[in-house]
Amino acid sequence: MIKELDARGLSCPQPVLQTKNMLEEMTEGMLMVVVDNTIACENVKRFVESSGCSVMVEEKTGEYQLTIIKKGEVPEVNNNIKADMGQIILISTDVLGKGDRKLGETLMEAFIYTLVDAKPSPQKIILLNEGVKLATFGSPVLEALEVLHNRGVEISSCGTCINFYQLQDKLKIGTITNMVEVVAVRRIKWVSVMVEEKTGEYQLTIIKKGEVPEVNNNIKAGVGQIILISTDVLGKGDRKLGETLMEAFIYTLVDAKPSPRKIILLNEGVKLATSGSTVLEALEILHNRGVEISSCGTCINFYQLQDKLKIGTITNMVEVVESLSNADKVICL
Repeated sequence: MIKELDARGLSCPQPVLQTKNMLEEMTEGMLMVVVDNTIACENVKRFVESSGCSVMVEEKTGEYQLTIIKKGEVPEVNNNIKADMGQIILISTDVLGKGDRKLGETLMEAFIYTLVDAKPSPQKIILLNEGVKLATFGSPVLEALEVLHNRGVEISSCGTCINFYQLQDKLKIGTITNMVEVVAVRRIKWVSVMVEEKTGEYQLTIIKKGEVPEVNNNIKAGVGQIILISTDVLGKGDRKLGETLMEAFIYTLVDAKPSPRKIILLNEGVKLATSGSTVLEALEILHNRGVEISSCGTCINFYQLQDKLKIGTITNMVEVVESLSNADKVICL
């Protein structure tokens, strides 16, 4: 029996997440996914291919149908994250630091060109919000990014941001990414994909092979990943876009495996855990799974949010520094 997923009209990263969820429910068989834009098609196709699948894509009148086939045995999934996987650099602005913009542009250019001489090279550079402008026509760092790309460094630009700034035809280096890939720390290869394009639509046929081994998401005390969030938006640039990106990031964490051990909220980041926040539901799900949600007490007092905190506990800088020092990995936003 062929399963179907209508992902038209869904914002990033929902087409990828829903495809992922439906494939995980299948032991084998065929899944038909329909999307209504090229970025969603590329994201789903890349997810399936990176998972080891085959896909056929067919385009019809501006929509894309992806036929995904899943079959065969699943290779064992290794959930251990090796230290030599490399460094990932997330850039969410086209300038470096706050202050004079011209100085910020100069510093960013110096930073990117210095990466060319750095050893080892980073594994991946992820560009969000105004950071995507660095990989587009007219960017002063295109040459450096091309050198890094030719060395095998992945250059990934947020598709939602590319669309927001209307840069679809100006991207010069790297590939389009989505929040699922940004959050993910690994790719599980258990699917193959075939793609067929017809009249503007893409049909991805995803084949999932066998059973997926159970993932153990238990995180031992004193280890694991800590996410430090010091703002209520993701990246510099348009605030509305930043709010959308932050919401997508937090909700994508709900499906991430393994979950982070702790989320620390500083400065305006504490607003995410207060009444009226658009991500309260996601934080509550994470909290119920055992993820610690800690908000800076000084920041809560500064913004007069003492009576509005809805999830997690109050922390202080001593506990923050201790947590960061003992973490296996820290992600700062």
